[in-house]
Amino acid sequence: PLAPLAGLALLLSPTAPCELGARGAAGRRCSCMRPEEPGAAREGATAVYLGTVVRDSVVTVRTSGDPYPTHRVVTVAVAAGWKGAPADTVHLATGLGGGDCGYGFVQGGRYVVFAYGEPGQLTTGICTLTRPAQVVDREFRASLG
Repeated sequence: PLAPLAGLALLLSPTAPCELGARGAAGRRCSCMRPEEPGAAREGATAVYLGTVVRDSVVTVRTSGDPYPTHRVVTVAVAAGWKGAPADTVHLATGLGGGDCGYGFVQGGRYVVFAYGEPGQLTTGICTLTRPAQVVDREFRASLG
């Protein structure tokens, strides 16, 4: 089930509201654009859904011979969808954190997820409106449609 994501060469889609800076001695750096309103973010996202993280895996994509992990893949059980939410579960790639725009999902946590990219290769990060479900108010949810 993780095979489609194992081929990801780039962590974030160019349409996601985050840019990865050039690699330096400290690794990658993340630069976020101004946050969007939930309705506008929904329009730009490939999928927006509510779900619970049921699995968290570290994946290595060997593009330069580096043996280091390149991103995390979380499996999310979808409870509700506002846009493009696939079936019951979604495999979602994100960075490892520490400057690569990766979102710090916690297994068992419930999140509203804004995902970008092609179906089967969805990504998210800290520059999106992805957030824990408990901090999302009624107005935010209502603006999603």
